[in-house]
Amino acid sequence: NMKLNETEKEQLKNIKETFNQIIKYNSKNGFISYYSARKFEREFLDYLFEVSGELFGSRQISLLFETLCFLVKKIGAPIDIDDSDGNISDIMYEIMELYKRCIYLTSEEEKTEALKWFEENFNNEKIIDYIQEYILDGYFNLFTDEKSLKTKLKFIDKYLEQNDYSNDIFSMGRFEFQQFVNARVKTMELLKFPESEIIDFLEQYSNISDICFILVDYCINQKNYEKAENLLYGLIDNNQNYLGIVLEAKNKLYELYKATNNKEKLQKILRSIFLSMRTFNIEKYNEYKSYFSNDEWKTEIESLLQESSRFEFEILYEEKMYDDLYVAVEKTYNKYGGIHYIKEYAAVLLPKYSNQLAEMFVKALEKNIENLRNRDDYRCFAKDLKFLAKNLTAFEKASELREKWLVEYKRKSALCEELRLAF
Repeated sequence: NMKLNETEKEQLKNIKETFNQIIKYNSKNGFISYYSARKFEREFLDYLFEVSGELFGSRQISLLFETLCFLVKKIGAPIDIDDSDGNISDIMYEIMELYKRCIYLTSEEEKTEALKWFEENFNNEKIIDYIQEYILDGYFNLFTDEKSLKTKLKFIDKYLEQNDYSNDIFSMGRFEFQQFVNARVKTMELLKFPESEIIDFLEQYSNISDICFILVDYCINQKNYEKAENLLYGLIDNNQNYLGIVLEAKNKLYELYKATNNKEKLQKILRSIFLSMRTFNIEKYNEYKSYFSNDEWKTEIESLLQESSRFEFEILYEEKMYDDLYVAVEKTYNKYGGIHYIKEYAAVLLPKYSNQLAEMFVKALEKNIENLRNRDDYRCFAKDLKFLAKNLTAFEKASELREKWLVEYKRKSALCEELRLAF
């Protein structure tokens, strides 16, 4: 706790009372509704800015710090509010900005007390978890003087000794543990620890993927490429169920091989990346293609398509293999009945396959109209009908269908209105 004189204690009491009144007057039966939340945020911040301006002006930094601590605990109790628009996040952002200014202006003694408050409250069970996150982030990032950094180092080490990380990659306990490991690395960097010591520390936790990636960067920075490569392949082998981690590790290997000009390994990892990607990347595709002669590439395309059909349409389109592309579109339509790929690739499949595409499209529309439920559905359907008429050059058939549906669905006035506007 900061040392306050009697006058400041009375000021703090009055400030607390005013904030309590703001909360009370914007609540109904103890709850701040969605419609009251914006007004509450505005009144809360207006008073916070008024108070902080006065206290900064009078250099009452300790009093302002105590005010902010009260507000964090009050909000973290938590306040019962419909926070759909993120009003509490807006308020906490401003509080953390004020903390930053406070800590910059505090004396060494006050800074020590402030640091203790953050240590004691980041895991305070009376404060809701997402507010605890703000406190922990403030502890890690707001105190950057040498004395505070050394104090934080001891606190972080004590936490790491007393806690363990969960094997569940998505657990909050594991996430918090990683935050402390990351914070220790950042603290060591700010205190200018030798890189060798930082690497030794990271190696203790290299089985945590996020930490391992940091260790990889340090190894690359020291030109220990073999160790970096081994760590990345370890990440790939140990995280087969987590495709995001696998792809990140492969992209790191790509950067490593590119930096070391290892063309053979670069070609192999490019192929692996391409087959692992969630979305088609034309740059990676063309880079991989550049390693092959025209004849070799034809064989490689067949191999890629046999190994994975994920990017079948994109590959056939890029290689201008339009007959094969039509076969793929037809096969997908026959299996799922959708028209996405017809719309996507009609421009390159016409005029050769115009009749076939139009026939598939008509069948899909005749089925889809039975499942329309609202105005948005009607508008989308009308756009598809326009696509049939204009893009698939089947104006006559589209007109015929429209006239038929205007009669058949005459009781659905909104649908008929959209059909008339289609073309």
